[in-house]
Amino acid sequence: MSAPDAVLDQVCELLERLPGVVVLSHRFIDADAQIEIRIDEATIFEDLQHDIMSANVGMDHWLRPSAMATAVFPLHRVMTASASPMEGPDFGYLQILGIHLIWRLHRLGLLTAAEANPRLRAWNALCVCDWPAGADPR
Repeated sequence: MSAPDAVLDQVCELLERLPGVVVLSHRFIDADAQIEIRIDEATIFEDLQHDIMSANVGMDHWLRPSAMATAVFPLHRVMTASASPMEGPDFGYLQILGIHLIWRLHRLGLLTAAEANPRLRAWNALCVCDWPAGADPR
């Protein structure tokens, strides 16, 4: 398995740890990773959209926060993330998405600092500290 494929697998595994998110498929098209997901509830989708945008990852259809209340779930979405090396992340925006997902999972209490930090160090990202599960450090 190539290094980009391993990173894509790791990002998909992180996505599937989010409650109500299922990875339906994933693949590379040239240097872009494409991930198709199903989201079962609005609460996690709003947070996930924020993480996707923060990582500069594309998604086939965005929902405004005002549209969340009337959206019909489950939703199917396709994300596209460049895995081309850039200054800092070796696997581009795909790696940045993985970092944001680790931070989110830790914030939700779904990854401990002991689980999160080795992954974050491997990706040269800011580590997390131990705060109570469910606490928002912002």
